[in-house]
Amino acid sequence: MKKQLLTLTLFLIFILQNVSSQNSFPAFSDNPIWNVYGSENVWGGLYTNTLTYEYDTLFCGHEFMKTSGNPTNLTGYLRVEDKKVFVRKSNNCTDKEYLMYDFSLQLNDAVYCGHNILDPYTEIDTTLYWVAGKESKTFFGVERKVLNMKYYVNGPGTPIRTVNWIEGIGSTDHPFFSLVCLIDYCESLYTLLCYDSSGTQLYQHPDFTTCNTNVGIEEQSNILSVIIQPNPFSQHTTIKIEHADSEIIKIQIYSIAGLKLYDFSTNREKTSIQTGHQLDKGIYFIKLMTNKKEIIRKIIKTE
Repeated sequence: MKKQLLTLTLFLIFILQNVSSQNSFPAFSDNPIWNVYGSENVWGGLYTNTLTYEYDTLFCGHEFMKTSGNPTNLTGYLRVEDKKVFVRKSNNCTDKEYLMYDFSLQLNDAVYCGHNILDPYTEIDTTLYWVAGKESKTFFGVERKVLNMKYYVNGPGTPIRTVNWIEGIGSTDHPFFSLVCLIDYCESLYTLLCYDSSGTQLYQHPDFTTCNTNVGIEEQSNILSVIIQPNPFSQHTTIKIEHADSEIIKIQIYSIAGLKLYDFSTNREKTSIQTGHQLDKGIYFIKLMTNKKEIIRKIIKTE
């Protein structure tokens, strides 16, 4: 009897794992929680946002899940249909419904997805995505389909960004990417840190060791003090790490659209970057890779 019970238990675990791996996107009953590292805008600072659902509901003939999280206006309604995920910005059935994910796509397929649909200052509400790669990866024991998606930052001819769609988890930028600004004039940058379902962790960003960059004894003990002076700057700025036994390994500069512009290698606790002639006036993200951890800060070039 015990042997039969053990066999049945293992069989049920196998079924649950395979069912979980086939879900296109988490449902309300999964009790999902996503932790996303980023900022509401360039002035808002970088911090961890916790995203989830408030409730599920019925309207327009379908079951929807209301999103919850920061920024405070991150309100929308999602529904899953086979391998596709759709989103509405309100429960008004006359409003347009947008495609957010399509995990039935094959290599080189292209599709228009809802993008930045809550921004009242732009008429662009969909963006062309195409599949540049397709593979299967195992996350915490669950095999999932991963689509490597590319899209133009602001229409054809503008820089191209890359993001991964993980079936059953969402975009590695932001799981509700249709409801947030991920393009240049929105001045935002996001990274999915972690995902868990009913308290079980199912995803961890490979470059981070935490699910929350805001609090925690372990994280607080490893805080690195970063000094960037001057900031804003016109021709050059100096970056210094004030922490024992810490040094900067690499410096990368990104546009607010997430396009990597420069990549410097070093092995010092203090370094200067000369970017006066290469960068236009504007706001940029600077990523510091140290021997302790990875840090992201904003820099401003004035002229």
